[in-house]
Amino acid sequence: MRNIRGMSWTDDLNIACHFARKWCNCRNPEVWDWAHDPAVYRVTIPMKDIRCYTDDRGEREYIIDATKLPKLARIEFRDGEMEIRRRVWRYGLDFKMYRAVIDPERELVQMGYVPALAERGTCDIASI
Repeated sequence: MRNIRGMSWTDDLNIACHFARKWCNCRNPEVWDWAHDPAVYRVTIPMKDIRCYTDDRGEREYIIDATKLPKLARIEFRDGEMEIRRRVWRYGLDFKMYRAVIDPERELVQMGYVPALAERGTCDIASI
């Protein structure tokens, strides 16, 4: 189930979109309630609350002290934006994430969207 106050976060907005959309096509009734409305949250935390960082699987994953999470802000996406951002990353045969050949910012601009980060500010750490 959606755990927005979890301990595993990424600083890459595209990776966060990948994980947010991961279960969207699931038809399991136990999952459907939250999977049909994928979400990405933004938070800024002090370095002292980061327990470790790993990029072993290409996920740019931060493990944080979840008991000290400040207020979270849900990032609002325009139609289709989360899906475009999700497509940037794919898992290889070694279960490591690799950047696919796609430039989400260029694709969004071609669709008429203003570059997303300009209107949201920078993405310090996004929930996965």
